[in-house]
Order: sequence, then C-alpha cells, then structure tokens
Amino acid sequence: ESFGLMLGESSACGALCITGDFSPTNEIIKSDFGVLIKPSALIPIDELRPKLQKSFGLRDCYPRNLHYLEPPCMYDFNIEQYARVLRYIYDNWYEKYSKIDTRTPIINNWKWKASAQKLVQILSK
Repeated sequence: ESFGLMLGESSACGALCITGDFSPTNEIIKSDFGVLIKPSALIPIDELRPKLQKSFGLRDCYPRNLHYLEPPCMYDFNIEQYARVLRYIYDNWYEKYSKIDTRTPIINNWKWKASAQKLVQILSK
C-alpha cells in the first residue's frame, strides 16, 4: 500500500477511503473523512510465508535471516464485517457519505510545509 500514498491520493481526488484502523493508515485517513475498519487478527509473517509464496508466487519474502526489532505481521479482516460496512455505505451514501470532504484534510495535512514542520518537531526531540 506504498506507505499510504494510494490512500492520500484517492482521498485528495475525492474518493471515500475504506482502510484498516491501525498505524499508519489511520494517521493518513481519519474517521471524519474516511471509514476505518478494525482488524480481526494480527498474524505473524512466519505463519503466512508458505501461503504468500505458494498463492502469490512470492520468493524470498520476509527472509528469516533478517533480524527484526519485532516480528513482522499482517492484519486480517473479517470478510462479513467488511461486507456489512460496504453495504452500510451503499445504503447511506447520499445521506451520510456523499457530502464528506475527503480532499481538504489531505491537502491541509500533507503539504510540503506541514510535512517539513512535522519533521522539524520530530528531529527537535
């Protein structure tokens, strides 16, 4: 998901983003201009590696010889919950979602000046 670039670009183009409620996606898309879904599980990559390699043809994904500060994991979502969210959005589009300004929060928060100020604050600590 490219560090949230697709979410920011989609939102800046006026699309309603539906994403996971975890960092960094919930830092880019806030619940007042997007839809956040809680993951149902956190799965260690080691458990998923065989499936990723077999199903998607990935080779050397997340090699075992790298030393991670914490084990890499992926989030899983409940497909029924996700379907309910999509149906709710569809049923309530005109009353609730079509009027949401998805562009302005992205434009205001992700300008070069705002990003530089955040970087200065982080480096000052």
